Amino acid sequence: MCFTKLFFHYTCAVIMALCLVSNTHAETYIPGGDLTGYEPSYFVLAFDDDDHIEFKVSVKYPLLESGGTRFDEITGGVNDLYFAYTGKYDFFVFSDDPARDSAPVVSRLQNPGLFILNKRAKFDGEGLESISVGWFHESNGQQISDNQTFLTTANAADYVSRGWDYLGVDFKFKQLEPWFFDGDVNYYLRMRFFCDCQGFGLIDDREDDIRIFGGTEQASINDYDGLRLAVDNYANRWLHYGLSVRTGTADADALRRISYQFELTWRVFNLPLKFFYFKGYGKDIATYHIKDEYIGFGFEFW
Repeated sequence: MCFTKLFFHYTCAVIMALCLVSNTHAETYIPGGDLTGYEPSYFVLAFDDDDHIEFKVSVKYPLLESGGTRFDEITGGVNDLYFAYTGKYDFFVFSDDPARDSAPVVSRLQNPGLFILNKRAKFDGEGLESISVGWFHESNGQQISDNQTFLTTANAADYVSRGWDYLGVDFKFKQLEPWFFDGDVNYYLRMRFFCDCQGFGLIDDREDDIRIFGGTEQASINDYDGLRLAVDNYANRWLHYGLSVRTGTADADALRRISYQFELTWRVFNLPLKFFYFKGYGKDIATYHIKDEYIGFGFEFW
């Protein structure tokens, strides 16, 4: 018993000493600042059929940075390898639903990936600024994968399991003379080529069978997604507006399934107030085949 007490006190003393040493150097340690935003992150009040708080976190981190390699010469730019992660969550703090009495946080999107960003060497301020090519996994971290469980689960649409991999190819263009407001305008052409696999290609078959919801109709994610166009303008540090449009690529009918989102961010005393309006398919990837619309007010962090 004495040995146990002695060991406990010794352990506490070591931990306290390490904390003191850590605090001593905390003031002189300066992070490298390599972790940056990938997509805009936000924290908003979302108003739809069940009002909730919605928050999104999106970051990227450089794994390899090129420095005048032969590959840079061949591709005509500077190439860096990044790891990216985007996560989106719904927090049902306002819900009156008895099945959500504990105000759960529901995972809507888990989107890690690796991509190479090619910044054009001959970019002179306008035109094609960069190209990125990467492999991503997209899922929602949920568990319902059959119709029987779906029919016997409260708020089952929250927990339908979705997952797939895709090859993402993005082109970014810049315009220096916008149609209205000031500042630079960015244009994006984004293509997603969905794989019948997930887990970075290690697991066969993607989870996108809408028959979980009942019926016999078959569809897949590329009936509703695959081609994305976007424009945004950071007129100055106080104003940002943007419009994004996406559609499916499976066939001619898929091209008519258009979803769009308009967003506006205005800084008031450096507080980034955000508004967005979404209409179309795939508000959440669990219900990518259901048409919906909703609005959100809150804060954007970029």
